[in-house]
Amino acid sequence: MKKIISLITSRTLWITILSFSTFAVPASIHGFILRKQGLSSEQYEWVAVLVFLTALVINLIIARKLFSFKEVGLQRKAFVRSFIYSFLFVVVLRFAPDLIYGETISKEASSQLTFFSLVLLALVPFYEELLFRGIIFRVWEKSRGFIAAMLVSTILFGLEHLIYPFWGFGEWSMYTFLNPVIFGPIFILVAYRTGNIWGLSLSHFLYNASVRLTNGSTPTGDSPESYFIALLGFTLFLPILIDSIDHRLFKAEQSKINWHKFFSWLFIIIFLVMLINSVLNDFG
Repeated sequence: MKKIISLITSRTLWITILSFSTFAVPASIHGFILRKQGLSSEQYEWVAVLVFLTALVINLIIARKLFSFKEVGLQRKAFVRSFIYSFLFVVVLRFAPDLIYGETISKEASSQLTFFSLVLLALVPFYEELLFRGIIFRVWEKSRGFIAAMLVSTILFGLEHLIYPFWGFGEWSMYTFLNPVIFGPIFILVAYRTGNIWGLSLSHFLYNASVRLTNGSTPTGDSPESYFIALLGFTLFLPILIDSIDHRLFKAEQSKINWHKFFSWLFIIIFLVMLINSVLNDFG
């Protein structure tokens, strides 16, 4: 009981709630209004820009006042390593559906690009990296350790992506949550190893731009288990590869990550997502 009270009253939890709410609350309210009025989100992209921009500014203030820009990864040091490692994973994640299901990427460029959608393409990756791999991960890592920080940051990253379909951007599916759950731990590992989120932001931007500009989509085939197994395989392989390269090639200090816990918790999260999706499909 004392631990629960300690957590509820902790600075860590309230910083997390404050920083996460800067986007989640206004986005949910706006999404509710759009749905209630039967309006299209594309017609109100400027509101999305305003919401993200406001959330970004508030979180930059939080980062500056409660930490430092260097502490949350806003530094030049290790940019190249941060970009190389994260871009390697982005390439794998982007083309994994092709390898498993065949071609899923449209060859036609999107014709729906607007000024505000381009602004969102640039704004969203930086905001998400600052929030999830900068502020939330760092505050939990300092108070509760790497594994707890990875779990909280990853779950919140997945939950944030469930707001987008409610907001009118995209459609909800298992992959709406599953992709961020795969995405999160790898990017957390890179942020942890390099202390830099600029490279992560650039790779994240390239991934989002690739999906948006080519009308790329996540797979919707009848056998999501194969997608789950393949992505789990990539997720088991890449963290160890990145950690090994960073230590042996760049002579970085060897990490003290408990890999057994890392992979166990990641497997549990992904398995639960698959189980919930299966139950929902049975009742749907």
